[in-house]
Parts: sequence; C-alpha cells; structure tokens
Amino acid sequence: MEKVVVAGTDASGVLDKKKTNVNQVKSFGKQIDGSITEPLSWEDLVYLIDHGLFNNLGRSASEIVRYRQWREAIVKVYESPLDYIASVLFNQFIRLNDKGVFQAVKPECRRERYALRENDFPYFLCDGIRHFVLWAESGFLSTQIIEKQIEEHLPNYPYIYFVNLPELQSVKLFQHCHIFLKEPDTPQTFALEVCVDSVASAIEAQNGGTPFCMCKIQGADRLELCCALAEGGLTPTLGMVKAVLDATHIPVYALVRPRGGDFLYSDVELKVMFEDITQFKACGVHGFVIGVLTAEGDIDIGAMQRLMSVCSPVPVTFHRAFDMVRDFSASLDTIASLGGVSRVLTSGGQSTALEGAPTLRKLQMKAQLLGIIIMAGGGVTQENVSRILRDAGVTEVHASARTTRKSGMQFCNTNVHMSSALHNPEFTIKQTSATIVSSIRTKMT
Repeated sequence: MEKVVVAGTDASGVLDKKKTNVNQVKSFGKQIDGSITEPLSWEDLVYLIDHGLFNNLGRSASEIVRYRQWREAIVKVYESPLDYIASVLFNQFIRLNDKGVFQAVKPECRRERYALRENDFPYFLCDGIRHFVLWAESGFLSTQIIEKQIEEHLPNYPYIYFVNLPELQSVKLFQHCHIFLKEPDTPQTFALEVCVDSVASAIEAQNGGTPFCMCKIQGADRLELCCALAEGGLTPTLGMVKAVLDATHIPVYALVRPRGGDFLYSDVELKVMFEDITQFKACGVHGFVIGVLTAEGDIDIGAMQRLMSVCSPVPVTFHRAFDMVRDFSASLDTIASLGGVSRVLTSGGQSTALEGAPTLRKLQMKAQLLGIIIMAGGGVTQENVSRILRDAGVTEVHASARTTRKSGMQFCNTNVHMSSALHNPEFTIKQTSATIVSSIRTKMT
C-alpha cells in the first residue's frame, strides 16, 4: 500500500513548523456555518494535511446540517457523543442517568482496542476519495498503530492521514485519526466465476440474463465445472465436460475431486485424478481445480507436483481444501513454490467468505506479493458480494448463483428418495439462474 508522507504532523497531531512553508499556503476559505463550497481534490488534501492546515478541511453545507441534526438526536438518547461512541464502537457498559439518558460507565482499564469505520459525515471531497475515522479506546494513537490498522483493514490504495490537534478533538476521551484513501482513477476490474453442474446451468451462467448475447458483461467470466454440488462438488463426467465445452464460449475449469469428504487421497484415488486430468485436457478444458492435503493439514507437495505435471501447461486453481489447512500463511508460500497455481479459492477458513473477510484481506495482501490471485468463495450472493469485495479486498469471487425449479415430471412417486442423506425432493432441480448471475455482476461494479 502506497503511503503519502504526512510531512506536517506526527501521530500526535503536533505540527512540525520546520516543514511548513507559510509562503506556499493556499487559500481555502470557509463559510460562516463552517462549510466549504468546493470539493477538495486529492492534491488539496495532501497539501492541507502536509502543512497542518486542518481547519481548512470541512464538509458541504448539506452535510453540516445533517451532522448537526445527528448530534441533536444523539443527545436525546445519550449524555453526549462520547457516551454514544463508548457504547456503539467499544461496547462499553451504559446506564440510565438521572436525566433519563444513557451514560457510559467508565471501565476499570481502557483497553487497546480500535474501531475503524467509514465516516458517516465525510468531508467535502472529490469523487474517488474515501474518508475513514480510526478511534482508539485507549485514547492513544501512534504512527505504528495507525499504519497497522490501515494495512490490515483498508484496500490497497494510496492513503494519507492526520490526527487532530488536541484542541480540535471533538471527543477528547477517544483520540481519533482521519484517514483518506485515493481509489484508482480507472475502475477496478472484477471477475466472477460460477460453479455449475449441468449444461443448462453453464449456459445460464454464461449468458447472465442476456440470452444469445455473445458478450460477457452480464454473465460469468469463467465456469468451474463439477457434479454433485450438494457434496461440495466432485469430478464431472467426460460427457459433461465435452457437452459444456461445446455449449459455451467462456473459459471452463474442470474440478478434479474423486470423492466427497476430506482431501487426503490414496495412491489409487490420485491415479483416478491423473486419468481424469489427462482425458479432460485432451478435450480442451481451459484450467483445472485441484487440491490435496497431508494428514497433518499441510499442502501435499509431492501429490500436487505430480498432478500439476499432468495439468501443465493448463493453469490450476487450488480449491477450498485450502480452508482446511492448519497454517494459511505457510500454505500460501507452499502453493507459490509449486509454480503453475494461478489462484486460490478460499472462504478465509470460515463457513462463508463474508465471515472470513478479515482473513481473506490478509491473504490477498500476501498473495499479491507472491503473484497469486485470491478468489473469495462460499456463500457469495447478490446481497453480500459488494461487501465481500470491499472488506476482503479481492478482485475475484466464486458463486453458484442457483435457484430451484420444478421438475417436468407429471407422475411423481414421493415415497422413494434417491439418497440416504439429507436431500432436496427428487422433483425439484437446483440450477444456476441467469438473473442471479446478472445481479451479482451488477453489484460487482
């Protein structure tokens, strides 16, 4: 992450006058109500913060009104904004005081905890600049603390920050820092992979709500082809692979997983995988999705090397076996050392990618240095994809985008079930929905 040097202040907000050339000070006037009339550019922000001119930062007139209305509403419920922050950001115990409003009970010790959130009342800034606030429960922020929080929780964009001078701290008990991110000038490109287990699902995923359209704007960028999605996905049949390749024009990656359950495979199972890869590669698949672990929860280097030698030169994705490893960081290093693995599909070790977003963000930062793509998968929907992309900092997601349709059978024997496990009724069919795919794509932009 690129840091814009904050020359005018240190983490305590103290202005270093030796670094401020008063002859270079630009004029940024404020209105009587404290608002500014023109949005600040990134260059304006850097200049003002670099010179310690924090009083020249401000909100638009409408934001000022909204902010004051918020404060008026807060003090009807809480003793002060300080008590609101103590309760909402740091879960400190509150009580009703004799005025009938909530007041935070001062804890015995102030913990070293931090709350980083996008500013609900941002300064008046040009498009492409995001404004965050970092709060410290302990009341202390150092440069090291600030930059660690930025590194762990914010996207990998250029940033600049400042800590208000003591007299400008609106809530003095909880010191806070203003952080600004500069998003890329060109929109970031995101990719959607859809896992499918039928020809019909493959066509729906590709079209994405735009039937017979040969563009990919609303559809998937790539397919992961498998069978038995209820098992987490297993190796598809050779006939299925051929049919999907014939019916689609976007990249098709074939999952090679010989059975459900764990990812500790016997020599016989590995032999099955070698044979499947050989046959699928001859059909012209565009990539493979594989993963093998040791009994100890590490990447099985020997097995992976043998499988990848058969896959070569076709690219490889390491699938969610990654979520079962004992050490994410070490396993990512191992995968990088194999060569030929272009991406890792993972939920960050949680049931869903949304729950695993904090871990995904750390993996993404490391993977960038290793030349590997982190693809977030697990419970990705049109409702949460935007948040996953934002919180995890990834550029690729994996979803099934499925819905349920009724069987075309007119006669239905409901006394018989084809599986002894928990099952869906035999006369409903899970299938990828072009409408859902399109909705996910729309939320990714």
